[in-house]
Amino acid sequence: EERRMLAGLIEQVEHGHSLSDAMRAYGRPFSDLIISLVHAGEIAGRLGEVLTQAARLLERDAKLRSTLMGAMLYPLIIAGAVTIAIIVVVTVIVPRVLAAASGQLAQMPLPTRIVQGVSTLFTDWWWLIALVVVGLVWGGVRLYREPSARLAIDRWLLGLPVVGSVLRDVAVARFTRTFGTLVSAGLPVITALRITRGTLGNRALESAIDQVCERVAAGRTIAEPLERCGLFPPLLVQIVSLGEQTGRLDEMLSHAAGAFEDKTEQSVKTLTTVLPPILIVTLAIVVGFVVMSILLPLIELQESIG
Repeated sequence: EERRMLAGLIEQVEHGHSLSDAMRAYGRPFSDLIISLVHAGEIAGRLGEVLTQAARLLERDAKLRSTLMGAMLYPLIIAGAVTIAIIVVVTVIVPRVLAAASGQLAQMPLPTRIVQGVSTLFTDWWWLIALVVVGLVWGGVRLYREPSARLAIDRWLLGLPVVGSVLRDVAVARFTRTFGTLVSAGLPVITALRITRGTLGNRALESAIDQVCERVAAGRTIAEPLERCGLFPPLLVQIVSLGEQTGRLDEMLSHAAGAFEDKTEQSVKTLTTVLPPILIVTLAIVVGFVVMSILLPLIELQESIG
């Protein structure tokens, strides 16, 4: 596949097309970001330098994605194990343990009745639960594709205590690195902002960048609308403002990108540190409730016999 892609690009260039046009004609895996960088490098006569910047940008983005995926893997495994353990205990172990006491007590304790109800729900109505889960997933996907709903959901996600901080830090790190690279390559500020918008992965932040583009097109600075939207950290606003004032916006953003990426890694570490204990405590509470639902009727049964 890669050899065929390279052969196609070489053929297009040999026929007189520019590298950026050849990449645009080929389509995926070349994104608008990379094509714009290459086009800017061709116009400025700095193609080699710009390709190096693009490679570093892609390397940083791949590292960031790998960090996020690796960080979420362990909590997801724990969450899956917790869910499976609860289902097995409630549907298999509890009914067998309580079978002896069910016919000898007039009324089971409330925790026992709750667990028995959950057990009956899972064993007798599993097909309905499966349909509900599939329906919720399908409805959630459809809802998330609606622009207004997606905007509201993404804004709500940014407000979550720990997850929101991680999402914000990831978006800010991408914005700083991508925008700085595009400006350094010689692209106009508005063009760079519009391309960077597509890398944020959050509709609330993308909407804020749209407002920034409108303000910049009207002759305003970048820092003012960034600060007004309230979604970007004050440090980024100060860096952009200082870069605009000194005429060294690309340098300021490139230097700041490393700091924001380090902050992102720290936020991801915090998330992976906080989530597992929460899941373990949740499992302990559920298991404790199940154990209590088993012990209470056995104790009552023993007292009645004694």
